[in-house]
Amino acid sequence: MARRLALLVSMLTALPALAAPGDRPWTSDDVLGLKVVTDPQVSPDGRLVAYVVESSTGEKDAYQTDVWLVPVGVPTNLLVLPRQPHGIREPKLLRTCQERFLDWTEKYTR
Repeated sequence: MARRLALLVSMLTALPALAAPGDRPWTSDDVLGLKVVTDPQVSPDGRLVAYVVESSTGEKDAYQTDVWLVPVGVPTNLLVLPRQPHGIREPKLLRTCQERFLDWTEKYTR
């Protein structure tokens, strides 16, 4: 189960990069902006999954490592935005994402 979960998390993190091939070549900033997801672990009661997310801080050889904790069985959506291959830069799309996040948070964290 943990191997399947690790594969799923890895695939989901790669999808935004694969969604619009050919828009432009990858740059070193794009590669450094990727987040690496590793070590998924299911809680003993099976209700939560913890995993590690590592990303570059932009400083030389500096990385931030966070442990994320998500409930099992809570629906999630992959949102691929046009013209936004590696981060959201358009204010309208950023607002859309923030609203969706707030709606999801209110629904599933109460």
